[in-house]
Amino acid sequence: CELRPVRAVVLLRVHVPERGNGAAHQLVLPGVRRTGPLRRDEPREHRALAREAPGRRWDSQGSGWVFAAGVRPVVRMQLGRVGAEHPHAARDHAETAGGQHHPGHGPVPLAALRAVQHRDRQRHDPEQYRAWKAEHVGRESDPPRLRIGYISSDFVNHPTADLIQSALLLHDMSRFEVFCYSITKDDKSEYRKKLAKEMEHFKNLPKKHSDKHCADLIAEDGIHILVNLNGHTAGDRNGISALRPAPVQLVYLAYPGTMGADYVDWNVADKTVCPPEHRAYYVERLLHMPFCYQTNSFQELYSEILDKSKLPKRKDHQLPDRPTFVFCNFCRLGRITPELFAVWVRILKRVPNSVIWLYKHPKAAVLRLKLQVTRAGLDEDRLVFSPPCSPKLEHLKRVTLADLCLDTLVYNGHTTASDMLWAGVPFITMSGQNWPSLVATALAHTVEMPEMVVKSLAQYEELAVKLATKPSLLRKWKRKLALKRLTAPLFDSERWVRSFEDGLEKVWAIYKDGGESPRDVECADFGPSPTFRKRSGEAGLAEDAQVVAAAPASASVAHIEDERSAEAENAEDEEGQGA
Repeated sequence: CELRPVRAVVLLRVHVPERGNGAAHQLVLPGVRRTGPLRRDEPREHRALAREAPGRRWDSQGSGWVFAAGVRPVVRMQLGRVGAEHPHAARDHAETAGGQHHPGHGPVPLAALRAVQHRDRQRHDPEQYRAWKAEHVGRESDPPRLRIGYISSDFVNHPTADLIQSALLLHDMSRFEVFCYSITKDDKSEYRKKLAKEMEHFKNLPKKHSDKHCADLIAEDGIHILVNLNGHTAGDRNGISALRPAPVQLVYLAYPGTMGADYVDWNVADKTVCPPEHRAYYVERLLHMPFCYQTNSFQELYSEILDKSKLPKRKDHQLPDRPTFVFCNFCRLGRITPELFAVWVRILKRVPNSVIWLYKHPKAAVLRLKLQVTRAGLDEDRLVFSPPCSPKLEHLKRVTLADLCLDTLVYNGHTTASDMLWAGVPFITMSGQNWPSLVATALAHTVEMPEMVVKSLAQYEELAVKLATKPSLLRKWKRKLALKRLTAPLFDSERWVRSFEDGLEKVWAIYKDGGESPRDVECADFGPSPTFRKRSGEAGLAEDAQVVAAAPASASVAHIEDERSAEAENAEDEEGQGA
């Protein structure tokens, strides 16, 4: 958020099994440049990261970190400097590693990841990489129920738990036996309490237990398919997955990209976030969901949002009382790029009496963004910052006060974009070139509002200004969203679960047949669930449409619009439809 070109620190986690032969071993990443040990003048956080790898020393001859015997190398770090040609990766890494690399699909090319794995696999008995036992899981017969394990550090007050809670509880228990393995301590949150109480099996894997011990515990449960809900995100223990506690392993939800690891067989995606032209950059086979890959629990947890009488007023959240158009974005401020912020500033200049409502995190970025606004000739109060809000329902209620969400582009809103849609607030996004920057596009298509997606920053700016200055067009968008959130597939959790279960059965059948299969698998769509179909009946649609059309949840559009004749209003509406 300093709004200037920067250089990035790449953090790579490499997962290999424990070594018992007393020999030192070396991890060399050909795609990451490193000229020597961390210097004293390098930032403190860089040196702190390096110190987290105990027993390591820098081998100037081998140009890599060497780890001493007896050190458990389940998670190791390699630091390097990369150029800022692309928001996520340096293009020249592909040439350095001698392999394909797509900018934006990770800072290290796949060839480098494969090289590390291949080098270590050559030195070990392959059986050391398989914790599951044939007597627990076999191909010879169909189990009465498929045993599905979900492992995550986020079965706490976390967006992952918020999104997946309903999916876990909606599994067909006559066909699936579901296990949840938490790798973080109980935070006493409502998410944790509900899952621990209502899941058929909920087990905690303490940090004091080694990865091997945890993998053995999972293997003893006879898990057929293990779903890693972390990927390469904070709190992960991918070393457990690296030991193969289940014969079939998937990665899903938290990490938007390839794991780059051969211990993960399948990646749950969709054809928007992973289009055919990106397929070569994923090492896993893909399990394509029929709509957006992202599930959610909004319909079950937050139906109160649909009741207008329970929504707050703007004064309750320090928003301006005067007639004001409220743009918003509740992603972390670190996702705002200089190019995008420049567009936001131009939008503020072109839309009088407008503000942008932002999430106050990290706090250090707030002053910098205010400084950039004043340098552009605007008052700093054109940016409104709000702190985190708990519980989640209260956050969704305050979101209804906004008029329009301006999405971040390098890394879209994922959970936050779904928040907007369930709260009845449309967003504007731009299709990117990788999974993190295509999620909002997938959400827009799944809620059946592709008009929210543009192809350039110029279109982004013009559409934002048009919606802010033509209230009738924005009202049409809001009416449409009010209907689609009750009829489109995005918020039908049970429909998503039935499709996912179809995919799980297909990948298990492939394993039973010896692992040979088409490269990817398509999950079937079974249509709207009975619960959702009932919810989207004519009575419910009429009621929700009246809520949105009558008294604006944003309360500002009606103030901005001058009193016009009916004839002029109709003419403007026709123009909006044409656009």
